[in-house]
Amino acid sequence: MPSPDDVNILLMYSTHDPSEGHRHRLEGLGSGIQVSMASEESEAIALTERTDAILGHRYLRQSLPAAQRLQWVQSTAGGVDRLPLRKLAAQDVTLTRMTIAAGDIARHALALAWAVTRRLPEAIRRQVAGAWDKDFDWLPLPRTSIVFGTGTIGTAIARRLEAEEQTVYGVKRTQKDPQGTPFDRFLTKRKEWLEILSEVDWCFLALPHTAETKELFDEAAIDELGNQAVVVNVGRGETLSTSALRRALENGRLGGAALDVIVPEPEGEDDPVWDTPRLLLTPYVAAHTATRADKIERFCEAQVQRFLNDEPLQDQVDLQRCIERT
Repeated sequence: MPSPDDVNILLMYSTHDPSEGHRHRLEGLGSGIQVSMASEESEAIALTERTDAILGHRYLRQSLPAAQRLQWVQSTAGGVDRLPLRKLAAQDVTLTRMTIAAGDIARHALALAWAVTRRLPEAIRRQVAGAWDKDFDWLPLPRTSIVFGTGTIGTAIARRLEAEEQTVYGVKRTQKDPQGTPFDRFLTKRKEWLEILSEVDWCFLALPHTAETKELFDEAAIDELGNQAVVVNVGRGETLSTSALRRALENGRLGGAALDVIVPEPEGEDDPVWDTPRLLLTPYVAAHTATRADKIERFCEAQVQRFLNDEPLQDQVDLQRCIERT
């Protein structure tokens, strides 16, 4: 790593404009720390040439070719599939991600599931129409859930389901069971989890987008779900077949669905996805809170302190493993 007396840090968050307090706190971590901010692509490219560490990834792909002394990139994303992983590996740059929003995403996921289960979208439509009508197509209260993806987000979802005394299945790649897990059982083979789907009330997707997970939850999987089931996706939109889900909902199948991510995203007010029955959409905001920017800045400041102290960085990404899975 560079000397603490000669460290150039470049801020290019895609989430927000850095606060003045954040810049001052970063500069206060060492006498020779220089903090710059890129608000447009050309500025990022010019500044990257003399940068040691980048916080954020807004112009990362465009600016990497200019990097001469870059050692570390701190992404603000939890998933890294949309980042230039091969270029980072080729330039021997350390990449860290950010999982501090896992709890917020989990809360959003359960809020979506309960909203669909308790028919809140329909209640809102009736309120707008001025209709005091108590006749709803009620779903059974959930007793069994399945969570696809048992990383930080999936585990945070499972802990909340465990607190609600649900039986929770986890779908993961390997059979090794971590200690202290909130899951009642892990499933690794497609045949195993397909057989379980008819039993579940809530089905959560918290998967990264890889070659293995692309449309993993396809028409065959959706067909195995019971008519009471609610599907919630807070991972990547590419992991779910949107067309298959919409067909099921339009045909009167499933209790409903709620998506914070969707591929393709709706285009304009005439997009037919808006009229899909029993489908609740939120526009990729599961990680958003009023304190999000401050949490990101405080985490990055702690990471920079570790970087300066030559200590292990949190949430470091295994680039080779991620590249192999793409």
